[in-house]
Amino acid sequence: MDEFQKQYAALPCYTKIEPLKPINDEFTLCKVYVQGIGKNRNYSYMSKENVERAEPTIHYIPVVGHLMTKYDENGNEIGKYFGGHDYAFDEDWNFKAQTVPFGVVTDDPVGYEFVREYGQDIEYMTATTILWTGRYPELKEAIYSDDCWFAQSMEVNVAQSRPYEGDSNYTELLDWTYSALCILGKSDDPEYHTEPCFISSRFVPMSYSMEREQFNVDMSEMRERLAFILSPKEGGETPMDMEKIESILAEYGLTADAVDFDYAEMDEEALRAAAEAFKVDADDNSENVPADEPEQPAEDYSEDAPVDDTAEDAKDTDSQPADDGDDQSEAFVCEFAVTYNQRRDALQNALDGNTVTNQTGEIIESTHYWVSDFDDTYVYVNRYIWHKDGDCTDDHGRFGYSFNDADLTAEVTGEFELMHLMWLTEEERQKLEASRNVFEEYASLKLYKAEREKEERKVKVDELFEQFEDLNEVAGFGDLRSAAYEGGEMADIEDKLYALRGRQMKSFAKTAAPAKTTLRVGIVPTAEDEEPYGGILKKH
Repeated sequence: MDEFQKQYAALPCYTKIEPLKPINDEFTLCKVYVQGIGKNRNYSYMSKENVERAEPTIHYIPVVGHLMTKYDENGNEIGKYFGGHDYAFDEDWNFKAQTVPFGVVTDDPVGYEFVREYGQDIEYMTATTILWTGRYPELKEAIYSDDCWFAQSMEVNVAQSRPYEGDSNYTELLDWTYSALCILGKSDDPEYHTEPCFISSRFVPMSYSMEREQFNVDMSEMRERLAFILSPKEGGETPMDMEKIESILAEYGLTADAVDFDYAEMDEEALRAAAEAFKVDADDNSENVPADEPEQPAEDYSEDAPVDDTAEDAKDTDSQPADDGDDQSEAFVCEFAVTYNQRRDALQNALDGNTVTNQTGEIIESTHYWVSDFDDTYVYVNRYIWHKDGDCTDDHGRFGYSFNDADLTAEVTGEFELMHLMWLTEEERQKLEASRNVFEEYASLKLYKAEREKEERKVKVDELFEQFEDLNEVAGFGDLRSAAYEGGEMADIEDKLYALRGRQMKSFAKTAAPAKTTLRVGIVPTAEDEEPYGGILKKH
């Protein structure tokens, strides 16, 4: 293989599929026979051992294709068809792919099945894919038949290969990664057909019994895993997955729902330190609760009851154990608890209420705030607005704030932003998160569609204006081109270009007529007695 073949190999194969019921309005789930094991028609050899070594790289790779429009001899559109691994040179002579993604391979485990080919049983690797038939309904216009949609080609990045010892005509691929599955055109017309490599590679229908809500949850999880793979931290480290986080918390007798710190971006060392501090803090608080008095949660308070800041500080001070220098971690936890309460008290002091009076000094409106929670950027509050007429308001929101660590004072820096407090079950929360993710993805895809349509329109406009290059210097030509990029029917734009050319030709026709000249010929007069023309007139 030459240097290019060593770095890249495309292995085409037929793709067959039965019409499927979409798993929701947007996607169609399929099982694909990806590749055969052993010798292939492109003279490559891939052993079962090497396929198994490369199989983890097939998850989340895209299903790509180059979808094109088919025209009849009169230029009328008659359907769609797929090309192959199509590349083209741009205006800067850069080699760029023309394929775009139409689906994805899921993270479901791959399988292996035997397929009968020409009297022999050939083992194939199978995987699960999702085709985005809702986003690209024109996919179905390119279908060859009900039981064979397209041909399919496997794109791999080959890292190592050698001549196959069993047959020198073949090249054995030793190490590779999967990069894409490419849709190929299949047709009885050679012009629209791309010959495949793997004879029996095909898509088959799969039943999908999950409800729509469960599918959204699974899709959300798939996006999270994909983001985890594609978003490594600096230095090559990546955040821990949820399974690892829960395993570490379990060592300290904790769960993800029980802790009050953000563990999403922590590494293992930081998570263990935070879990240990949280565990010690929880044990210390439980020891200081009197036996005859039930333990109260930190957020359990009444909005109408007065807040005794002095009593709260005394309680915190009394709960601190004596610092004998032996237990540094316990002293650190108590110091952290005091700092938390001091910041909370500082924020409460910074949230000044507001009272409105009339001309007689009677209070007609009064606003009060209570701290519900806070983070490093916002303080979350419960706001109560009392009106004399009885139309009172009780809602929630947040303020931006800054905190001075030197004197332990806080300052509100932003306007009140209304927020809505909701209590959700775990199932309801998952549904809400899934719907948010779907909406965000829809918004991004809608933007992608608009940008792609804009690029396609630019290509059409440039092709049209190239036919009128003789008008480049004519006034108004550039403005017409800029307006064409923004919108309008192509036929109307073409009419305007012809009209502009017509006005230009008319101006050339307006040239001055040539000046008339008079040729003066001198005539010598004859004598009066002489007959004109030698007397010939008189004679006749």
